[in-house]
Amino acid sequence: MIVFALVLIGVVLALRMLYVEARPDGPRALLTAATGWLPAARAEWGRAMLAELERVSGRRARWGFAVGCSRAVLHAALLSGRPPISVAAAILVVAGGTGAGIAATSPELRLFAIVFAVELAVCGWLAWLRRPAAATSPVLRGGVLLGVVGCVALCVYTVAKYPRVGSDPTHLFSIFLATVLTAYLWMGWSMRAQRHAGIGAAALATLWTVAAVAGGRFPGVVVGVAAGILLIAGLLVGRAGGARAGAICGLWMGLGGAVSLFVVGMISSLASGNAVDDDLGALIVQLLGMPLSAVLITTLGAMISGRSHGLYQHAQQSQ
Repeated sequence: MIVFALVLIGVVLALRMLYVEARPDGPRALLTAATGWLPAARAEWGRAMLAELERVSGRRARWGFAVGCSRAVLHAALLSGRPPISVAAAILVVAGGTGAGIAATSPELRLFAIVFAVELAVCGWLAWLRRPAAATSPVLRGGVLLGVVGCVALCVYTVAKYPRVGSDPTHLFSIFLATVLTAYLWMGWSMRAQRHAGIGAAALATLWTVAAVAGGRFPGVVVGVAAGILLIAGLLVGRAGGARAGAICGLWMGLGGAVSLFVVGMISSLASGNAVDDDLGALIVQLLGMPLSAVLITTLGAMISGRSHGLYQHAQQSQ
């Protein structure tokens, strides 16, 4: 309970600091994200639009300009980056084959298989348009992508072995799981990976493994250690990179930590054979909860580190 209260306080402080200090420029962020889809040959066009945005005044006018330019940029990217027929066919075959394999192995997961196959095809198309960012930690990128494969495989195996676990009358879990795993694939492919995040994710994976071997005892200690690892990572990256670096580091650690927890947790649950359905539901929910919590904690750590470093530099200059 004490650990939960501390984490909750940290989340509230991080949100407050983000709101008060960060104040992101929404229109610029939207247009910057959109211009990232342009091919290298048209990068100058994107820079020109960003420069023009700086001359637009008024919140409503800036949003209108950013939305209009983003729509034009994405339309141009889709037309210029359309994959060849062979690539499009390969994407459809892989996505369709994956969905068909899941449905054939576990009929209870038919809806999940359909949604996942459709979203996988869209993700593959977008991946062709946008090449992956340079990775300083390819092991982390590969670990997240392989972790998603492990999550899908364990879900299929679990439902095939325990058909009752696949019961989903509202279909919410099927749609949620397919969408979250596709988002993991996309972020694992497109985001820039960080060395500190890779080390932190490995530390979390080791923590989950040790906790599973210990039989799941002392959950409060495990949560506290995990929060400490995330906070330390935020403190390390925040000194040089600020809150943005802390958020990116936290997102990567959350992604890596969540898939490793899912894999370790499901293997442990299947080995014991107790409450498999409850464990699967909880592990699916944490696929969203852990990255969000990790981002908030590392961002808080980065802000504390950045502010402390700024105060230290100011004190040094005053002497």
